[in-house]
Amino acid sequence: MLNQTNIQNNNNKFYLIQLLENKLGGDYCVWLRWGRVGMKGQSDLSRFNSNLDGALKLFERKFKDKTNNDFLGSQESFVKINGKYDLIKIDYKRKIIQTDEEIVKD
Repeated sequence: MLNQTNIQNNNNKFYLIQLLENKLGGDYCVWLRWGRVGMKGQSDLSRFNSNLDGALKLFERKFKDKTNNDFLGSQESFVKINGKYDLIKIDYKRKIIQTDEEIVKD
């Protein structure tokens, strides 16, 4: 997830880039969604059939264009560039939540 916030310019935008693979076949798509935070925004889907290289190139080009960082290695070495989107790290690990009854038993 990418975000660009600039209070002076009243900007609070998101940009989502996903490379998707069809589980039933080797088809690839790049899905883009962008807009103002809190709004639905716009989206675009680019289909690449079995061309994984083409899908990767579009994904990496969009990431570079929006952040001025290369995607590969971005988790470790991402640098926020003024006027570009920032990388928002999201933890998708499943969290275990205890019920009140389980907490009382402990």
